Amino acid sequence: MIIAWCLWLLGAWGVALLSSSGIPAVRWTVLASVIGLMAMWPAARLSQAEQIDDARRHPQAALAILLEWLCLVLVFQVVIWPLRIVADWPVRQALWLDAAVAAWSLLTAAAVAWGRQFHTSLGRTIMMALCMLVLVGEPALMALTPSSGPSPLRFVWTMRLSPLQALWAMTAPSPGPLEPWMGVILTIAAAAVAAWLVLFIFAWLNRGGDENRG
Repeated sequence: MIIAWCLWLLGAWGVALLSSSGIPAVRWTVLASVIGLMAMWPAARLSQAEQIDDARRHPQAALAILLEWLCLVLVFQVVIWPLRIVADWPVRQALWLDAAVAAWSLLTAAAVAWGRQFHTSLGRTIMMALCMLVLVGEPALMALTPSSGPSPLRFVWTMRLSPLQALWAMTAPSPGPLEPWMGVILTIAAAAVAAWLVLFIFAWLNRGGDENRG
């Protein structure tokens, strides 16, 4: 998976090199990385079947997903910090951009770990749909809203669930204040941590039940 992730990032760099401007290339690289973390990786993991059916509910199975997410995010650091030099971002901007990618992808990782708890493909499909809803749900709703009128909703809509608007704003060469996005990032991070805590509690309790039945 790490090799596939590195190849995905190299592919994003290759596409970015075709751009005539450095800033669109930087934005594309970041967005492509987020698509990889929030769509491609979940699709790969949720499409895999467990070799041992009972192992999917063990706490170690959830921990394996968490550690894999950590490895993917650590590899992403090789991308984000060179991009800071190219885009001339302040350190504070790069840190919050990095935190945004980590927070949203951690929430997605929780959905992946939850999905692998299910014995049927339906549960995994629902979790994959949830990952896609987080990523593109709000942009899809914005696209369906009217673009005319005294105050078109799509031009004043601040996304709270999807990371795309926050990442677009924070990858700008001269971004506005980061404060409007800091609260959103912290909220997503808190939701991700809460989802993982509930998952580990559920997996631990279920593990005790499986041992008693054994």
